[in-house]
Amino acid sequence: LGFAIPPSHVELYTSINHELPKPVQKQWEEIQKKDLDSIVSNPKELRRIKELVSSHGIPPHLRAQVWPLFSGVNENKAKRPQDYYSNLSSDPTKLPHHVLDQIDKDLNRTFPDCSNFSEETTKMLRRILVAYALHNPSVGYAQSMNFVTGIMILVGIQEEDIFWMLVSIIDI
Repeated sequence: LGFAIPPSHVELYTSINHELPKPVQKQWEEIQKKDLDSIVSNPKELRRIKELVSSHGIPPHLRAQVWPLFSGVNENKAKRPQDYYSNLSSDPTKLPHHVLDQIDKDLNRTFPDCSNFSEETTKMLRRILVAYALHNPSVGYAQSMNFVTGIMILVGIQEEDIFWMLVSIIDI
């Protein structure tokens, strides 16, 4: 994801990000060949994936596809107008100044040593946080939302899907 790994943590990192056993890799390859949306609607397939995730996790290269699917992104999108996110993210001036100031303060604090966090990534982060703050004014913005959102950006999830994942996570 672009973070430097201190020498003292290499062994731990390697053990966490180990290669999956061949039979598990084969199961994930089979899953990849299918339409992931149809898997979610099939209780038998969904149970199989949940067992796989519980026992072996989600392979890093599939997280950008699987996380939004299991977090209810499609269900959340279906409840709102098609341009809901773009309308919210396009006008930060609708936010109270203190909320926008707090978001802007935290932008440069978000993974400053990560080589994959660029100026464009920071702009995306701002749009997502602004949109969420406008979506849910009772929550607005809280510290650490930038880090949760930043991880989703680094994993490679699409910008609008990240917004809807925040809705799933926070608007319980």
